[in-house]
This record gives sequence, C-alpha cells and structure tokens, in this order.
Amino acid sequence: MSQFGIGIMQGRLSPQVGDKTQFFPRYEDIENEFYLARGLGFDHVCWYVDHKQTPYRTSFDQYLYAVKHVAWLQELVRTTPINSIELGKYRFDTENASNSVKEIDCWLSLMSSLCCGVAVLPLLEGNSIGHYDQDLLAARLALIADRNPTFRIALELDISALETADFLRKVDHPRVGVCYDVGNAVSYGFNVSAELGFLGSQIFEIHLKDRKVGSHQSVPLGSGDVNFRGLLGYALKNYCGRITMQAYRSKDTYLQDAYTQLKFIKDIMEEK
Repeated sequence: MSQFGIGIMQGRLSPQVGDKTQFFPRYEDIENEFYLARGLGFDHVCWYVDHKQTPYRTSFDQYLYAVKHVAWLQELVRTTPINSIELGKYRFDTENASNSVKEIDCWLSLMSSLCCGVAVLPLLEGNSIGHYDQDLLAARLALIADRNPTFRIALELDISALETADFLRKVDHPRVGVCYDVGNAVSYGFNVSAELGFLGSQIFEIHLKDRKVGSHQSVPLGSGDVNFRGLLGYALKNYCGRITMQAYRSKDTYLQDAYTQLKFIKDIMEEK
C-alpha cells in the first residue's frame, strides 16, 4: 500500500488578501501558517509564488524576501516541511521565456536548501501549452529540469491525459511529469479515475479541489463532482507522490474550512 502525506497550499491558512482565493500570505502571516498547518494535521506546505502584483510586492520581491530570510525559513521547515513549490504562471513566449527560466532557476536554487523536491508549473487557461510552439516549449521545460537536478517538474495542464502524454513525449525528460488537479479535471469533463490510471507514475503531485462539471467555482470537498473515495482508493494502492489540498476557502472561516476538509479526506482514508 502506498504512503503519502497531505499538504496544504500556502495562503489557505491566512487572512484573505483582497478578493483573491489563492495568494502568497502577508509577510507577517508566513510563520503562523507553518505552525497552523502542523496543528491542524497537515504534513507539509506547498510554497506559492504569487505573480499578481500588488503595490508593494512582485514575485521577484517575494523571492528576494525569501533569500534574505532563508535561515529563518530553514528553521520553520523543521516544524512543517515545504515539500513542493507552486511556481505560478510563468510565460514562455519569445519575449518572456529567458526571464522566466532565469527566475525559475533562482526559486529552485533557493528551495533546494529547504528540502523541497517538486516544482509545480501551471500551463493552463490563459497560459495553456496551446499558446506556444510546443516543440520549443518542450525544449525549454527539459532545460529547466536539466539545470535543476534535485527537482521533479510537475506540469499542471488543462488538456486530456492522452494529449498530456503526447506532450510529455515531446519533452522527453524523466523528471518532467504532471501535477494532476482533480477539481480542474472534473470541471473540464475528464474522467479522473481513467486519467489517473493512464498517466500513472508520470503524476508527481495531486491537487485536491472539488468542483461541479463545467464550473470553475471551487466548492467544499465532497460537495462537487469529484469521486474522492475512488480517487483515494486508487492513491492508497498506487501513488507515492505529493498530495496538496488547494481546496475551497471562505473569507472568514478559512481555518475551519481547512480542518473540516482535511478531516473529510482522512476519514475516507481510514475507511480503505
């Protein structure tokens, strides 16, 4: 039987920033999130690179802050490990690709000192692989993997498992695989059980989220169309990668939301 821990995406245990559901927490909330994650029963944290600029911070400002405080972060991960990093939507068109690769290299060099082994790279919606020359994109992704040998690069995509496998063959790198977001997959109308089985060991990370078919609105785990009993039954038998909760959160009861949804997952795992 496979063994894995359940982590949570950074920002889910902090007061909301503006009207965003997903965000990098305010600097003063970072430390508290690590202690809250452990206290609520999570096994790890997924670091989130926030590209949505604010008047006082960009994604590179966030990097510089982390570099300045790396010794402090190394102490924090003794409480709750950082097992993966969500890199956000870096662009790989001709104008932006060089800077994107350089900044990703910076992040992964830093995160290698924090015992983080998976880097999730979202290529979906407005940044889907269909916006790029796929052969050129594949070469750039293989380059990122080559330059960061302690990391597996998990691509978060909005295409079917068959199309994903075709693209991974273009990349042709053993450390480039998939981050499979089950909520996104359901909203796109994909068969999650079949896709998990088809992609198999190419999946490096699973994101837990729930949505209704055809909807982009996240709902509490168990109230959408994701079959979590089937998903976790498969994972417990076959999966050894990371699992991160990137689930619904409300503005005011976000800690209760996190606890309740983690309990929902753990209760199902206890049944298996």
